[in-house]
Amino acid sequence: MLRAACVRVRAYTAVAVLLGVASLSAPPAHGGSRNATLQVLANVVATCIVTASDLNFGAYTGLEVRASSTISARCNGPVGYHIALDAGSHYDGTWRAVSNMTQRIPYGLFAPSGHEWGDEDYADTYKYGYSLAGTGTGAWQSIPLSGVLFGGVIVPVGPYQDVVAVSIYF
Repeated sequence: MLRAACVRVRAYTAVAVLLGVASLSAPPAHGGSRNATLQVLANVVATCIVTASDLNFGAYTGLEVRASSTISARCNGPVGYHIALDAGSHYDGTWRAVSNMTQRIPYGLFAPSGHEWGDEDYADTYKYGYSLAGTGTGAWQSIPLSGVLFGGVIVPVGPYQDVVAVSIYF
């Protein structure tokens, strides 16, 4: 009798499990369906980025020192741009300068054409030089920058530096 009861309980359990599974997997009733489309849009606008490599004059002995660096620009297509260099942190109204916070050594920054590179036509922090114009191609463009640390200044030994902001206008 006990064995027959166990078989019946298992049978009822199996039927209940099957009915439960069947009710979970049955799709809900629908009155119909309709479809629509969803447009996904984006508007890509002109953009450019600019990077700069450090300009290191190296050892200074009081004689003029020349050095070069690279400004790199990338625009996402044929976008006209201007790259401007501000006056730097130690500008005295006449020259940019590297400084040890008490002494200064003046220097100049020059575009590939040889003209002094500044921002007079944009931010106007450095009135002696203009921005450099270019047109983007979608690829990185390297623009040489040359610098001259002027001779004839006798200053204490130690590190001298300046920070110049490089901006791209497009």
